[in-house]
Formats: sequence, structure tokens, C-alpha cells
Amino acid sequence: RGARGASAHTAGFSVDVAPPRVRSLDATGAGDALTGALLAATLRAPATWDDPGSARAVLERACAYAALSTTRRGAIPSYPTADELAAFLG
Repeated sequence: RGARGASAHTAGFSVDVAPPRVRSLDATGAGDALTGALLAATLRAPATWDDPGSARAVLERACAYAALSTTRRGAIPSYPTADELAAFLG
């Protein structure tokens, strides 16, 4: 949903988050960045989706990763490193 954020829905709850504000240059690959971040988080901790607070935190981080990827041109080359994401989240 781009600038409108993202939503996650489970059998027990729904979570909506807004993305951080960035100066976007190119949205190519942002959806894939978001999906990749969500899949990585799910593989690390499948129980994330059992708790609304944990789900919100993962979705916020994935939105930040995707938003940060739009500050550069291109798809895969625009994806931030773990250190860049950590610095962005400060």
C-alpha cells in the first residue's frame, strides 16, 4: 500500500501500521523488500503472529525496510543492509 502503510490479519487480530516518512526516489522493489522482511521475521520467530504487539513490531520494521529501499534507485541494489536499517531505526 506504499505510503498508506501495511496491514496484517490473523484469525485473532488485525494490525495496521504507517510507514516512516522518507524522501522516495524510486519505489521499484519496495513491495518485495516488505515481503522479504516479513518472511525473514517469520522464519526467525513464527510465534510473532500469535501476539498483536509482536506482529506490529515486525510489520513496522518491514515497513521501515521497504521505505528505506525507496530512497535509492533500482530494486535489489536499493535494499538496505542490516546496519543501514539499524541506523535508520536509530
